[in-house]
Amino acid sequence: MKILLSFVGEQDPISENTNEEGSIVTLCRQLHPDAVYLYPTASGGTALSETQSHAAITSHWIATEISPSIQVRIEPLALSDPTDFSAILPLIHRALKERPELREEDCEIHLNCSSGTPQMKSIWLIIANSGLLPGCRLWQVINPKFAAERIKELQVEFLEEENILNRLSAFAGQFLFTQMAEEMGRLRNISLFAARREKARFLQKIFWVYQDWDMIKYKEAYAGDGKRSGLKKLAAGFKPAPGDLEGKNLKKTLVKQVAILEKLQWANQKETPDNLSDLYFNAQRCFVRGNFTDTLARFWRVYEGMLYYQLRKAYGIEPAHPGSSRNQVNLKLLYAAVPGAMPQVAFGVRRSEIVLQDVFHDKTFLELTECTLQTEKGVSDTVGSLLRELRETRNDSIVAHGMKPVERQAAANALKVLQELFAGFFPTNNLAQYPFQYINLRSIVEYLTRNFSA
Repeated sequence: MKILLSFVGEQDPISENTNEEGSIVTLCRQLHPDAVYLYPTASGGTALSETQSHAAITSHWIATEISPSIQVRIEPLALSDPTDFSAILPLIHRALKERPELREEDCEIHLNCSSGTPQMKSIWLIIANSGLLPGCRLWQVINPKFAAERIKELQVEFLEEENILNRLSAFAGQFLFTQMAEEMGRLRNISLFAARREKARFLQKIFWVYQDWDMIKYKEAYAGDGKRSGLKKLAAGFKPAPGDLEGKNLKKTLVKQVAILEKLQWANQKETPDNLSDLYFNAQRCFVRGNFTDTLARFWRVYEGMLYYQLRKAYGIEPAHPGSSRNQVNLKLLYAAVPGAMPQVAFGVRRSEIVLQDVFHDKTFLELTECTLQTEKGVSDTVGSLLRELRETRNDSIVAHGMKPVERQAAANALKVLQELFAGFFPTNNLAQYPFQYINLRSIVEYLTRNFSA
């Protein structure tokens, strides 16, 4: 069954300005619907204007001038102001919800976007994009003074395309890479622009790589997993067009990311500034997504890794296997100062702290623990004090020995402490230049939304 839905304007059924048939009658002649549902402004009451009388005349016109077999249903809307968008939307939404036949599989719905006030016309765009009337089609009837062909179909896909781009921006802010990849799949299928479809096809693969990267699956992100290409191949195959400055900038970012992933895939056995930096940004992403427990867990691993790295680099001590340490003199010093230390037993965080502080009197570590930070509560505290507090939080939480959740404040403080520790342990490692963070995602979304052509 084919049904035409329309508000009713003062130019229905005949325009007083052009003496031509209005949009409702014009569409009836073109579409040959089985039924027409008219939604005029109800007469009487407090209405500033009414079109219910126009609806009655339109119904008569359809029956006598087009076909008496077309069923016309008139459902007046009790609107005091037909320009009040916030009043129109719930009324028409309710009216459509009360008509289950509009959602039957064999029902073909057409929407007239040319009758009624501008606010009424725009309502159909919202309805079409809401999914309330699946598969509906939108039509515009143009004034004959401006076009020989009066009827034009509006593409709902364009509206959905804009919604996808808006969702992409929101997902980028949450680092939701799977959702971003899925939206790219939708965009490449519906975009009205060939260049954007091509970009979406490529970027979908990039976001799947980022999902692997976020899950610390470095080798898969770098080289692929047999089903999907890795970033190395994707970056090599990406060739921006001449003059595409944003494309060239994206290429540079991808090349930097490939270089980092190449290091990460081989460096996962021992801590390095690169994999510790990557875990720091991973902790940031967890925090933004509200996964505060994961934020604290990653904080603890990064902190442990920093201590391990300092013991290896500065003192030749291998904390994971003390007996294999390259500096045996320092190892003997350690055994003498730390009762119970054994060659086959790995250090934990606490023992690493004791060794750096009490055995080697490590200047970097000691100075860091005395640094003062502004906590999430807005008060000043030392890094050392915050580390002790975070240890207690960890031990009481499901990250370690307890069952308590991790609160946002603790996760935020953990990230603040990490920033300070990075500055102390890795002064030449500029976190701001790391190529896998929000600024890179934002530039990709902007690359997709700008400088495209049909």
